[in-house]
Amino acid sequence: MLALIGIGFAPGCAHRAATPSDVVRTFATSVTLGRWEHAYGLMSDDYRRRVPLAKFRAEIEAERQTINADAAALSRESFSGSTRAVVETRAGQRLILVSDGGAGWKLDDHPLVPFGQQSPRAALRTLVRAVEQRRYDVVLRLVPARHRPSVTEESLRAYWEGGGSGSQRQILRILRENLDKPIIDLGTEAHMPYGSDGRRADVQGAARDARGEGEVRFVFEDGVWRIDDAR
Repeated sequence: MLALIGIGFAPGCAHRAATPSDVVRTFATSVTLGRWEHAYGLMSDDYRRRVPLAKFRAEIEAERQTINADAAALSRESFSGSTRAVVETRAGQRLILVSDGGAGWKLDDHPLVPFGQQSPRAALRTLVRAVEQRRYDVVLRLVPARHRPSVTEESLRAYWEGGGSGSQRQILRILRENLDKPIIDLGTEAHMPYGSDGRRADVQGAARDARGEGEVRFVFEDGVWRIDDAR
């Protein structure tokens, strides 16, 4: 169980969190301890209008093991202490906070989404994490609509865990090493050039041999980002 350092924890005390960093750590600890209403109270008014408490709790409980690990890491973060509205973690995650009418800093979006698609980078991180955890149901969600009729969880599993798994591990390693490369966001599509060696693959599991510079291509569909391919 995580100890909360230097922050009041009684219900209703969210307004006493002095900085965005305090709010992030308080939120992470509240989630770990199952203090749903307290954690939900640290979300912005806009978020709470969009997402009811029941859905907020259900999303966390659906991925409880993964979220607990992420929350533990988040609660141990050593932030700069700045009162800016953007807090960046060591993993490169940027957390947005807003000031709600003098009630203190509030999180503008859920920071513990293990398989997010809210940005191209979130989608790429989701691909790497989902393959590592063998969550092919999640990988399937990253497939663009035009490819989905020919792709299944089973075909994804066969590709990533099949006989050529050594090449697949190399692909995963290349993607993991390039998670923080700059991404060119064009609105409904995005591109991330990266250095690579050897095999490359698209999210559907089609591998190809190539050398030199590679590129991950993203598309925005139905309000989320998907991965078209990495070549």
